[in-house]
Amino acid sequence: MTDPLDRVLDGVDALGTFDLDGLLDRVLDPDAHQPAPEPAGTFADQAAVQLSALEQGIKDRKRAERDRFRAATDSEYWFAVCFTSRAQKEAFLKAAGLWEYGDKYLDGRLLADRLGVEVPQE
Repeated sequence: MTDPLDRVLDGVDALGTFDLDGLLDRVLDPDAHQPAPEPAGTFADQAAVQLSALEQGIKDRKRAERDRFRAATDSEYWFAVCFTSRAQKEAFLKAAGLWEYGDKYLDGRLLADRLGVEVPQE
């Protein structure tokens, strides 16, 4: 594992300018990273602009992770339908035209479509 100080020093190029943008590419997921605005002025000015962009990137990433966690752990998006026998379940699924889509777990949007029920698009 690379030492954090080494990663910061890698962000300073041969001319002494600070490349936090390049550092972010190495530390954060490159697909989630949004490039910082072009810095101007002194090293301190460049660092301030890029640190502001880093702070925003961290906030955005935190928000995205919170949303992903909620979606992954939400257990209130499904329900169960029970019959008294397997034969009843299979007869229902076949009569409803759903048998080909599975016999245990079905896409609720498919069922809603078959029943003519509109559900919100997300």
